Amino acid sequence: MLESSFIESQGIIRLEEFDTKILDNVIEYLEYKFKYQEADDDVEVPEFKVSPEISLDLLLAADYLGI
Repeated sequence: MLESSFIESQGIIRLEEFDTKILDNVIEYLEYKFKYQEADDDVEVPEFKVSPEISLDLLLAADYLGI
């Protein structure tokens, strides 16, 4: 979406409907996924912790962002 002809690929993308705490957790997950996506089979991948208080909002944000 960011490298296409969509209007979202030009300028600033605003995610005003999400709280900064939710976006922070999304970024942490993306870092976690990048770090462990090509891990060897013998490497134990730790669980990604999500607090129950924000789990629904985080799920909605992930769905919206296509993660």
